[in-house]
Amino acid sequence: MNLGLKDLSSSSLRPSPLRCRLTMFTLLYTIITAELIVYKLVAGLQIESKYQVDLIEGLQIFNATYRGLTVVEGFHKLSPAIQLSGDSRQIILPVEVHNKASELLYHSNEFTFTVTLKQEERNTGTILSFSEGNNRFLEVQTSGRKDEIRFHYTYEDMLYVETFPYRLADNTWHQLALTVSGNNIEVFVDCTKIYTRVLKEIERDFTGKNISLWLGQRNARHFLFKGYLQDVKIIGRSHGYIQQCPHLNTECPTCGQFHQLQLSVVHLENHLRELTNRLVEAENRLTVVEECECRKSCHINGSVHPDGASWKQACDICSCMKGEVKCHPVHCAPANCKNPFQAPGECCPTCLKRCLLHGVLFDHGEEVSPRDCVKCECKNGNMECDKIDPDTFCSPLTCPEEEQFSVPGECCRFCPGIDFCAKGHDCHINASCVNLQTRYTCHCDTGFHGDGNHCEDVDECQKEGDHNGHHCHKNTHCINVPGSYICECLPGYRRMDAFSCAEHDECTTKDHECDQHSVCLNTEGSYKCECIEGYQGDGYTCKPLCNQTCLNGGNCVAPNICSCRRGFTGPNCEIDVDECSLGLHQCHPNSQCVNMPGWYYCDCLPGYQSYLVDNNLGIMCQDIDECFLDSHTCHSTAICINEDGGFRCECNDNTTCSLGCIHHGTERANGDTWFSENDACSRCTCTNGVVSCNKLECNCNKPDINLDCCPQCDQSSYCQHQEVARKFSNGEQWIYQCQVCECLYGEVDCWPIECPPVMCEKPTRQPGDCCHRCEGDPCNSQTFTSDEVSGNITSNLQAGRGCFYRGLMYRYGDRVPVSEDPCTSCNCKVPHCEHSVRNRGYSFHRMDNFAAHILLLVATTLSTLIFSNIRTCMIILSKESFQVTQWRTCMISQNRILRSLETKRDHQKDHCPVHQSTALWKGGLLWWKSTSRSLH
Repeated sequence: MNLGLKDLSSSSLRPSPLRCRLTMFTLLYTIITAELIVYKLVAGLQIESKYQVDLIEGLQIFNATYRGLTVVEGFHKLSPAIQLSGDSRQIILPVEVHNKASELLYHSNEFTFTVTLKQEERNTGTILSFSEGNNRFLEVQTSGRKDEIRFHYTYEDMLYVETFPYRLADNTWHQLALTVSGNNIEVFVDCTKIYTRVLKEIERDFTGKNISLWLGQRNARHFLFKGYLQDVKIIGRSHGYIQQCPHLNTECPTCGQFHQLQLSVVHLENHLRELTNRLVEAENRLTVVEECECRKSCHINGSVHPDGASWKQACDICSCMKGEVKCHPVHCAPANCKNPFQAPGECCPTCLKRCLLHGVLFDHGEEVSPRDCVKCECKNGNMECDKIDPDTFCSPLTCPEEEQFSVPGECCRFCPGIDFCAKGHDCHINASCVNLQTRYTCHCDTGFHGDGNHCEDVDECQKEGDHNGHHCHKNTHCINVPGSYICECLPGYRRMDAFSCAEHDECTTKDHECDQHSVCLNTEGSYKCECIEGYQGDGYTCKPLCNQTCLNGGNCVAPNICSCRRGFTGPNCEIDVDECSLGLHQCHPNSQCVNMPGWYYCDCLPGYQSYLVDNNLGIMCQDIDECFLDSHTCHSTAICINEDGGFRCECNDNTTCSLGCIHHGTERANGDTWFSENDACSRCTCTNGVVSCNKLECNCNKPDINLDCCPQCDQSSYCQHQEVARKFSNGEQWIYQCQVCECLYGEVDCWPIECPPVMCEKPTRQPGDCCHRCEGDPCNSQTFTSDEVSGNITSNLQAGRGCFYRGLMYRYGDRVPVSEDPCTSCNCKVPHCEHSVRNRGYSFHRMDNFAAHILLLVATTLSTLIFSNIRTCMIILSKESFQVTQWRTCMISQNRILRSLETKRDHQKDHCPVHQSTALWKGGLLWWKSTSRSLH
């Protein structure tokens, strides 16, 4: 492998520890690569015990007793087996076993679950489960009702279930191994690989979750495995299935090994890149080091200063530290005089000599007038005095001489009433100028202190009382402002005057932010909110509390009241609404309603079928011509006559003709009855050549009722819902955690829910939804009213709530103007128009006048004989009858558009034109030509 390294043998580089490290790194890379190859070669060998967790061994079954668990002899005698029975047991692995298994899964890129089992028939049970209550995070389960192996896992907080059809619950020993390698899963049964699939990333970090490891059940009440278990292990290495089947091939690397190798290569490449960059940097630094002395000196203005030396440069003290010069200003001692003097060339100011005059010391620079018209100044110890000439020094006076006056200590005379402040002053901005008799003075304003030329704010909040303190009363907080202070009321108090505040009852004055479903409680200086009974929260936000969870996307809108989503009902939205039995569906008469949990769809009745491959926009149920397709059951001697939705058999010659039936190649006499070969719960009857098969009627009052066909008649047992306090009889179904659950023989079995078809380009999945929905679908979106969300309701009303569409609310029965989708609503006046809504089942209406629906099929992709991705749009015309010329124009236009489609018309029934595939209607072309000629 080319590592992209430089030639380390070059003579231009001297050996160094760094280069030795690079050589060692290259050697390490080679060793790791070799270890990976050896690892693959020895993968088929036995796996060390530290990479295995034996769950049965972890139970310490010989030192502990578990209800419902019996130690028995298993499939082999090398390890103990256990028998699990009963409906009340709690087998949880000890904490240390759970922690070891969790650590093994977390640090293993691939792992395997192995078990040898013998499961009772019809039992649906969990083999092992990492679960918290009813929430499973990693689980292996087998269903004897659906004959499935199920692997439950989570990814990005979403639960996924991968199902593998296989019958294990047959009272026979089987060996099962599920190997997860990367995002690939393989399933082995009896040492034979039966499935390989790709999964999403599996969440294996269980830290921070209150998860338990269960054996033979999901929790204390549900999915209890019944039968025998042996060698239940979690193996955290590649090819873990060899512990169960040593002879299987292990030569091929697994996806996990490839993934681990890829991560290792990327990791090594990153290290190699980092080391290469460091080597280049080190080479550059070595070049510089080799040009320098071992002890770094500092070169400044031609002078060389050794490392660690210090010197004075101007007014800075500089030092050399490892080749770098660092300087800082010279430290000056404080000068304790009024006028410090800084001589030229000196860095620090000094105090000059003081002067002594009449026993008083004066600092250098101070001025004094010892007598009238004499001014003296101290200059470095010498008092220099000058006589002042009043005639030249003093300003001329404007007042009469008799009003002029002299002031002791002043050389000049003054006039009374002179505004010295107006002539200009140097008072501080927060000071006031005050005129005196012969000059002005500066006084700091109230709230400030200083000499008038410099004033600073007084912080009155620092002390209480006095002229420089505050006078704020109780329940206030003093806040200093420039020149004054403010007494601010504490939270929960209101102002009485500038200095006093009184307690404020926010609850009485409604000045609180408590939720409408909470109680406001006044406190000293504040208030608190407490949610009323039936609500929970911090008082500021209170949400209704339902003692049991609102299921299937329901919303708790009032205490113990759930508002259910469309398709569900019940106190906790746990009951599916059977739209079919309640008549709430909108299926066409030629189709039948098929109820599904949370929804329904319309399927064609027997005798009708759809010719569309893409059913996203619905199915057109068209009559099947059993006679033409030779799919009828008439005897060969009878004549088949097609009818709408069926056929009948007639005899022209009663002597040789038979009205018996030919069913799956077997001749049945007219009037015979027999059980269906495909369904033991259906009975077939031959009536005048027509075979009809119907489900057996479940009359629970009959003593010999078949409970396999009528499980609802078994009243000897029941099932408990996973969360809510509700019991289900045998045969009942419900939705839980996006799975369909069914009670049968007193046991619960659940399987992934079947979602309805989504008929939009960008479906969404809201919180609480199991399936994707269309945002613009007026009746499939969440339809909680504002009253329901706020909790202002007293009952749970599913019907009559209406639909939201584009921000508007429509009452039940209102027309929704879906302008962009002509298949969703209609505005014509013909009968049955109200049924023409978005459903899977469509057909044609029989009308008295010769006016019809025109069904225009836009073929986006047509293969040679098969429709593919056809979008359907129903355009309902007015009730006015067409003229023949208009009808002919329409038919000719359709003939041009749909060249690969033909039209068949039933003249006897006056049906609308129905477009059929040429592959299904061989005689359509001849009929179309004759019809076209007749229209011309």
